[in-house]
Amino acid sequence: MRLVGYIRVSTVKQIEGTSLTTQKERIETFCKMQGHELVQIFADEGRSGKHGSDRPQYDNMIRRLKEDPTITGIVISALSRLGRSLPDVVALIYELQVTGRFFVSLKENIDMSTKEGRMLFGVIAVINEYERELIIERMGEGREYADVHGSKSGKPCNRPKKQINWIVVEDLRRPDPPLSWSAIAKALNAGVDDPKKRISKQTLINQAKERGMKI
Repeated sequence: MRLVGYIRVSTVKQIEGTSLTTQKERIETFCKMQGHELVQIFADEGRSGKHGSDRPQYDNMIRRLKEDPTITGIVISALSRLGRSLPDVVALIYELQVTGRFFVSLKENIDMSTKEGRMLFGVIAVINEYERELIIERMGEGREYADVHGSKSGKPCNRPKKQINWIVVEDLRRPDPPLSWSAIAKALNAGVDDPKKRISKQTLINQAKERGMKI
């Protein structure tokens, strides 16, 4: 197959690190091992995956697909790199299928050229959207509670910039086994593109210890 790749990072910090390089290397390795021709890799640096955001290289990739019928599909390192809007992702994959093209996501092991890959994508897409909506709902409930009742300790909420929503954290740690600290940090950072406002896993753990939570 003749494939184009797409890679994206949303913050300057990621650009300066290895994220783009890592995504590129994974795509190149996959194509080499599977015998696919990698025609071009499109990279958006410091671009959000949200609906309506400015992603010029993504637009260039779509334009290339429309203009070059010899391109047989798209390969990405992970679904999250393509975008955070499930309807947009599904619409793109559906359009690829209609035109006889394929879609491959390496992290989720989705290869839409196989019936197993098509089934797996359907399941993952539904679960991912459900989890995202659930997290947003819980965070909204936590903010409403804090606005009315103050913090968990009962003190008024005079929050610093990196305030952690402990109602959400405790809710996500309640299941057995509890959600990992890495996963909770990702949940709290969902939709936060400003690196100054993001909460690291270590910050989360340190403050959890201060609150006497079990690590």
